[in-house]
Amino acid sequence: MKRKIIVLTLTIIAVCTLLTSTTYSLFYSKRKLANTESYKTGNLNIIVENNEAGLGNSLSLINVLPMSDANGANSTPYRFKISNVGNLDCTLDLELTSSGTINPNYIRIKVDNNSPITLGSNTTIATGITLTVGQSKTIELRVWLDENTPNSEIGKTFNASLNATNKSASDLTAADKIIVLSQGETYTAGNGNGVYQTNNHEYRYVGGEVNNYVRFNNDLYRIIGVFDDNSHGVTGQNLVKLISAKKLTAASWGPYNASPAYTTYSNYTNDWTGTTTGVPASANILLNEFYLNPTATSTYGECIDWTYGSNDNTSKSKNCTNIKGYGIQSNELRNYIQPVTWYLYGYTGNGLSKQNWYNCERNNYSGCTSAKSGTYSGTTTASIGLMYVSDYMYASGYVASTATTTGSSYSFMNLNWLYNGYEWTITPRGNNAISAYDVNASGNVDNYSTYSSFGLRPTFYLKSNIRITSGDGSFANPYIIG
Repeated sequence: MKRKIIVLTLTIIAVCTLLTSTTYSLFYSKRKLANTESYKTGNLNIIVENNEAGLGNSLSLINVLPMSDANGANSTPYRFKISNVGNLDCTLDLELTSSGTINPNYIRIKVDNNSPITLGSNTTIATGITLTVGQSKTIELRVWLDENTPNSEIGKTFNASLNATNKSASDLTAADKIIVLSQGETYTAGNGNGVYQTNNHEYRYVGGEVNNYVRFNNDLYRIIGVFDDNSHGVTGQNLVKLISAKKLTAASWGPYNASPAYTTYSNYTNDWTGTTTGVPASANILLNEFYLNPTATSTYGECIDWTYGSNDNTSKSKNCTNIKGYGIQSNELRNYIQPVTWYLYGYTGNGLSKQNWYNCERNNYSGCTSAKSGTYSGTTTASIGLMYVSDYMYASGYVASTATTTGSSYSFMNLNWLYNGYEWTITPRGNNAISAYDVNASGNVDNYSTYSSFGLRPTFYLKSNIRITSGDGSFANPYIIG
């Protein structure tokens, strides 16, 4: 039987929290110092931009046929302009609170370019919208009936209010603050020196001179960027990723020591986790045992007994004392670090664009496998790692953000704050068992045998509740986190 038209009245009223009877919302920052309190205030404005119906802040949608997601996602959107007309940066969550008689499980919505979802009981439709003072953002909202809506819903109504829930700049996490800095910034090749949204999943510092220094652990680190769970696997979290500002040592990537007695030459396999070979990579042990907790007794013996950086078993001259000296010095600081998923997939050569390297590292590109053609582990959960190949390539301000054909043999040291000479990445070569990718002295991405001795820079993610408490990110005034 031919499906009947369902008449649906959709009224969306722009409402902001904390101030009634108006479309303005008050938000504030409160700080208590000794016996005084100080306040900074601001406000928001939500305006319906395409009000063809002439109903003030209400829109009416009638004679709606149930439709597929493909058609609904391409339907004409409602547009709402949210403006920060106050004097305080803010971050927002948008909620669509519904009433009426139609079952909200038959209402499908799409916000901006996100995937369609069922409204149902999901009131939060967008999170982490950041607006600096004077900035505006237009939100596109598409609403339609699910194609499986039954005829029993004929004639029912649906009303909804669009609510902006906000918090003050003092409440922003470190990730929120960096995302705010990226708003309105458009990166073009050759002049990028800031933080930019480089795809839907990340905000990266790009260029040769960027203010991304952080004082942490009595040392300087730098912010690679902010990444969502596509990059680190922690569901629903935007996390800040740090890297040591200097190389802590030169070391082999693969293991020298192949047994607890430290007497067996291991042939330097690129099995980062050691799950298959029984011998984790030297770089992995140095970072997650001796560097992460220098006061603990390592699973792999005393520091002075640990040998790395030699290409045969006749030269056992290095130990990890210098790694421990720069290691994380307290449990409080270790608690800042979020254990995450590290991806261990690699390619068969060097000729990928930065976008394709990002996909390759996560096993989403043809020809990419974990090491030894898929034999060794493709992921691990750990606190400390190294930068990815894609991290290094994306940091260069010399190559257009949209470039898809420039391979990693190109000299990405140009306008690249991450370049620091010879240095290992965490990315193994996929089609063999004894090589991994590095950055060489010419600034190219290359792959070498894992017995080679290159620089190591500890890289890790901060927990999502970490905040920037002071500083401007410059070398002279680095960010302080807490």
